[in-house]
Amino acid sequence: MKINPWAFGILFFVLAVAFMLNNFEIPFASLFKETKKADALIVNSKIVLGKLPQTKNLSVDILFKTQDTLYFTNLTLNNSYTDLSIGDSIAIEYQVDNPLKCKIERAYGNVKNKFPFHKEHQIFTYIKSNGFKELELTEKVFKFTDYGEYKKILTKYIGHYQIKNDTIKLKPLLEFKNNSYEAVSEKVKLSEFLITYDEKVWEINTKQKYD
Repeated sequence: MKINPWAFGILFFVLAVAFMLNNFEIPFASLFKETKKADALIVNSKIVLGKLPQTKNLSVDILFKTQDTLYFTNLTLNNSYTDLSIGDSIAIEYQVDNPLKCKIERAYGNVKNKFPFHKEHQIFTYIKSNGFKELELTEKVFKFTDYGEYKKILTKYIGHYQIKNDTIKLKPLLEFKNNSYEAVSEKVKLSEFLITYDEKVWEINTKQKYD
């Protein structure tokens, strides 16, 4: 049977485009794997160089939940997603037998919950005798870190926050332990923070003021 060289060329072109759009990964590798869908929250994001010259991608750390298990992983998204940032939500598809093997399906058109002071990013710091504490707010995501001497991380939490009546309420999702992140026990409760008139915050449990 004679093979039409044009048909072969078109097939090769289609496969090459699919390979490029899939971040240079084989798009059919998980074709026969069982998959499910979930919503994921972006908790870190940064622009990185793409694999093609003069292109940019977006590297994101995401949180998503499957049944009773919380997962934390990194994805590299192509340049059509570079406008996403911390606090945005995306729809993902993950492999049932290995949920960390996942890919983006689409981004949601979020109406972001800007926190007060009309800034997208705010860091509050409390200096203590042997280190400092830091509360970082970016959109709907907080990072609360207690540093010891030489900036050693004593405790670090990542999660959601909301503001009610000038009070910042933290809901931790991840805790940094043994150089990696683990899901936080439901029993873990963090202090609330009161927003003061001069745009600083008080840690209510300890009565420490953060600048």
